[in-house]
Amino acid sequence: NDIYTLDKKSRLVKLFDEYMGIGGFPEVISTGYKPLLQEYFKNIIYRDIVVRYKVRHGAGLREIANFLISNIGNILSLKKISDMTGIKNLSTVKNYLKYLRNSFLFYFVSLYSYSIKQQIYNPDKVYICDLGIYNEMSFRFSENKGKILENIVFLELIKKGRQLFYGLSREYGEVDFIICKNNRVDRLIQCCYDISSETA
Repeated sequence: NDIYTLDKKSRLVKLFDEYMGIGGFPEVISTGYKPLLQEYFKNIIYRDIVVRYKVRHGAGLREIANFLISNIGNILSLKKISDMTGIKNLSTVKNYLKYLRNSFLFYFVSLYSYSIKQQIYNPDKVYICDLGIYNEMSFRFSENKGKILENIVFLELIKKGRQLFYGLSREYGEVDFIICKNNRVDRLIQCCYDISSETA
């Protein structure tokens, strides 16, 4: 019985590690053909956004998308995105983010605050729709399992229809997820891949 339990656990860990690496697109899972992920990404950028919204500078849109991919789970202001991508017009940056949100390539989570104005004017945290696209397209110098896990938790929470925010406080620092129910705080969630590491 213990052997069966250990075997089942090891298989679940293996499947979870695979999901962290290639994401959840059925065709990619069944074939293992990772270049499909690049194709999906390009189709979303050019067919679903550039063509649909008549974007004149597709390269700028893709630059922002690439920057977001490499910064999942991070708090990103319009100015930071503008500075890092070289797109100086903040209205253009804002529009591109709206298109990326509408395409469901990225999701954005607002700061929890009793003030609607504070929610609007504070920067959002960004998450991606699929971890396979993240792993295939991101520019990373090291594997960031902490942020990948945070993204997995996010996807599971929105699948369940949760009302989500992130939190910031002087006392506790950043809270990954604040779940609200009937406009009241219901639960706080902090993600950690390695409990021995505060930055995981």
